[in-house]
Amino acid sequence: MWDDSKITTHHGIIPTRKTVVLTQLSDSERKVYGLVRNHFLAQFLPDHEVDKTDLRLNCAGEMLVAGGSVVIVSGWRQLFLREMATHSPEETQALPALQQGQTD
Repeated sequence: MWDDSKITTHHGIIPTRKTVVLTQLSDSERKVYGLVRNHFLAQFLPDHEVDKTDLRLNCAGEMLVAGGSVVIVSGWRQLFLREMATHSPEETQALPALQQGQTD
């Protein structure tokens, strides 16, 4: 991922082989460690892919609008599901398959 010999000054965190005993960390230290760990690991996971659908229907001169999304590949976001659930719930409504000209 990087070559330390080419870096003169940096403020990043570089992983080492030193193991961490999580039970020896305070609650705040464990939270910081978890954030750093998840953001580091996220770079190695696939992209997050979502299939989004926007639907616009003209019904008797009235425009009806609906939308939906379905996660296809959770990718890097799987590391942050718990945090995202408490801050910004993601829309997961799927729309049924429709055909042009369908009336029912």
